[in-house]
Amino acid sequence: MTSTRPQQSTAATGHTSIRDAHTQSAPTPGVLLIDDDPTFCALVEAFGRKINVPVRHMSSVLELKSMQELSDIGVAIIDYHLEGSSGVETADLISQFHPDLPVIVISGDNLHRRDAHEGWPQSVKQFVPKSAGVGQILGVARTLMSKSAR
Repeated sequence: MTSTRPQQSTAATGHTSIRDAHTQSAPTPGVLLIDDDPTFCALVEAFGRKINVPVRHMSSVLELKSMQELSDIGVAIIDYHLEGSSGVETADLISQFHPDLPVIVISGDNLHRRDAHEGWPQSVKQFVPKSAGVGQILGVARTLMSKSAR
């Protein structure tokens, strides 16, 4: 059942409605997912749509035409094990062009905590095992995006 009650204008109430705030805010920065597992990428994209976080995926950073394409990205999520390279190498390459872009490294393998961040670029802010789930991974991404927006 839909309500037929008229909406009060923001001028009359002095408050901004959620709908008005949403349309006035800047577009949500996107997530770049670099992973060579198409099934996992599809899951992340689907969950991203559900929580209104745009996700763009590719299997390699080499699919970028230029590093300028990263200008509308709020966070990069990179698989630790990529065909032909490592996620840490990819994070290092990205950080050379976009040092302020936060990176999350993910893996289906449970890396030991002492291995996480050891020798990794400063742009890598978090390691999240894939077993934590897509919701947890994108939750960390949203947190990092909100911190970098401040």
